[in-house]
Amino acid sequence: MLAIFICSIHCHISLGDQANPALNTKSINKTLPNHLDLPVQREQIKLLYDALPTAVIATLANAFMLAFVQWKYIDNQIIIIWLMTMIAITTYRGMTARSFKRSNPDLNTTLLWRRRFNFGTLSAATVWGLGMIFLFPEESVPHQAFLAFIIAGMCAGAVTSLSYMLFPVRGFLLLSLIPIIIQFLSGDSEIMLAMGVMISLFLVMLWISSKRIYLSTLQNISLRFDSIRQEHALDESEAKYRLIVDSAPVGIIQYDICGRINSTNHAFEEILDLPREQLINRSLLRDVNDGQIS
Repeated sequence: MLAIFICSIHCHISLGDQANPALNTKSINKTLPNHLDLPVQREQIKLLYDALPTAVIATLANAFMLAFVQWKYIDNQIIIIWLMTMIAITTYRGMTARSFKRSNPDLNTTLLWRRRFNFGTLSAATVWGLGMIFLFPEESVPHQAFLAFIIAGMCAGAVTSLSYMLFPVRGFLLLSLIPIIIQFLSGDSEIMLAMGVMISLFLVMLWISSKRIYLSTLQNISLRFDSIRQEHALDESEAKYRLIVDSAPVGIIQYDICGRINSTNHAFEEILDLPREQLINRSLLRDVNDGQIS
């Protein structure tokens, strides 16, 4: 099952390179700013919180499923403590997401909301990692594989929802998968060693995939903000140009290739003693003999 995860991630990366060869780490880095300003960070954090409700539902579903499957093989008191801890942390994450959506925080509180998100994410990852230690059934290989499958699935899902920033996704992957790798690599059977190696490769693939998603998302956000800045600069430039034209003491008009008037300044209107509404769309070629204009 873990091999399927590894193959799917590998195929995703390979196909991504073939479908969009221009999208690589070097080309992306050249287009990114040297530092992330607060608006970009705020957009990243907003994307993280937007994906959090789905992560909360997936966490609770997998936690209850894991507790149910391991119930007969692990001390029930340990399972209950682990499950209640996960529920408490997941509830905190859900309430934080709800507060974020209601408050619509400004730039001044961006770092605060990022710390809250990171705290909830790393706490959940720690509990998943501890699950590999305390919910690991020594006598049942299928249940060992199921435990690893659940945690690996959570990590695969985390890559899609946490890769908007590197710190939370990397922290989640390390805290969740390192205990699995250690547990299997320290085993005394070939199957456990093989699973440890596969999960190690799985971690590497997720690590690479998360970096690519992060860079791609960051590039899109940066380009969007650059476009907004350029639009504002263009509006300011047009406003300055309009002010200069309207303040000019001589008559000025703008016309298209067909000779139709597009705009005039106040001096031109005063020279002809006509309002702008009567001059716009008049043809310099057709109406040149018009008594009012001539």
